[in-house]
Formats: sequence, C-alpha cells, structure tokens
Amino acid sequence: MFFKTSLNPIHVLTLAGLFAAPVLGLTLFHPTPLLLLLAYLHLLWFGFASSLYYHRVLSHRAAKLVPALELFFLLGGLIGLSGDPVQWSSVHRFHHQNSDSDEDPHSPKRGFWHSLFGWYLRVHPTKIEPILGNSSELAERKIISWARGYGPSTIIHIAYAVLLYIWGGFPALVWVLYIPVIMSFFMAWALVASFCHIPFFGKQPYPETRDRSRNVALMAPFTFGESFHNTHHRYSSVGLYSEKWTEWDMSGYLLVLFEKLGWAKDLRRLPK
Repeated sequence: MFFKTSLNPIHVLTLAGLFAAPVLGLTLFHPTPLLLLLAYLHLLWFGFASSLYYHRVLSHRAAKLVPALELFFLLGGLIGLSGDPVQWSSVHRFHHQNSDSDEDPHSPKRGFWHSLFGWYLRVHPTKIEPILGNSSELAERKIISWARGYGPSTIIHIAYAVLLYIWGGFPALVWVLYIPVIMSFFMAWALVASFCHIPFFGKQPYPETRDRSRNVALMAPFTFGESFHNTHHRYSSVGLYSEKWTEWDMSGYLLVLFEKLGWAKDLRRLPK
C-alpha cells in the first residue's frame, strides 16, 4: 500500500525545495511585471498539463489531441514536475477503483495532511509497478513511452531551468518556474484530492458513487474545474464537468475550444 511505505527522499527534497520558492520570491527576488506575466503563463501551462492532459486526456481518455498539442502539454507536465505520465495515470486510475477505501492512495480518511501531500512523500516507483497494468495502453504509445521514469522528466526540467537561469538568473528560476510548479501542484491536484473528499464540504449530487467525492463550486476557478469532483467520479470519462453555465470548468472549456478548432476530437460529454 502506498501509505505504508517509508518516505521517498526524492519527493521529500522536491517538495521542500518547492515550498521554499515562494519564500525566496517574496523576500529576496522581487518580480518585474514581465516575470509576473511569465509566471502566470507557466502556471496555466503546468496546470492544464496536469488537469486537462494527464488527468482527462490520458487517465480517462476523455478526448484525443493532435500530436503537436499533446507534445506541448506533455512537456508542460514534465517541466512542471507531474512526472511519468503512465505512473501518474496508473495511480489516478487506482484511486478511482478504490476511492476512499483502505487501498485509496490519498483518501482524507487517512488524515487531511495525508491527502493534501503526505501520500506523495511516500510514493515509490517500486510500489507503483504492480498497478501499471491498468495503464498499459499508454505505455505503448510512442509519444508517451519515451517519457517513462524519473530520467526524462529530470533531464528536461533541468535543461529548462538552466535556460531560464541564463536568461534571468535566480529571479526567473523562482518566479517563472518554481512558484508556478508548487501552485499548480496544489491547484490542479492536491486541493482536490483533499478538500473534495471531505464530507462537510460542498455538495454531492451523485451519492451513487458511494465515496466521499464532493462538488465544491467555489474552488472551481482555482482548480481548473477539477473541484466538480463528485460529477467527475460519477462520469469519470467525460472531459467537460460543468452541467450549467455557472459551473466554471476551465479545462473542460479549453477542450471544447480545441475541438472547435480541430485540435481535439472524440470529446466525451455529460449525458443530457
């Protein structure tokens, strides 16, 4: 089980370093307007890579993207430290198969901090290997197969960090890369895994899911639409979660736009 393993030192050091980025940015490296603009654009890139691509397109096959767009979001996921897309999808599919049970990797039933990021500190590749079969079709795709393991993500991330440092020094590294990385980690993923599985938060329009998943509408603008989580658990294979115009699903709206532009196809929608 994921939560019964020892701490993964790579993940511990990674998260500790990412938590230091906002502190450094706010105390030592004051941003210029250009750095703030680039930070926002990278936050969108990393967030959509996690929410739209790793989650909806890969894990749940909610749509298909043209190769150039798929590569763009894959690079965003690797640079933004979402890591191996097959491992990411395998863990997420395992979560759906065992939602809020003893086997769920990140249920708040094991504690709020565990669901927020504690579980991530204990994830080891060796513990994920037995469940990789649930994403075997992804591992066979050429556009994804080269990105397996820690290696490709580490190399691409470091190369991008070096380029940023050459361009703008430590202020560019902190504001353009690492602050967006830690923000996207929480906005597109950790906040949803924790708050959207707490019973007294939000609403549960689909109790037939038989888990703790909730729709927390107020969080939607800050989670790329992922906080319509009970809807997602009921209809996990759809790409657009909003059921009315007041439900803000940024990733879903972007997939609709891509479909209209001819950059995406086979977008699955909620039943009418």
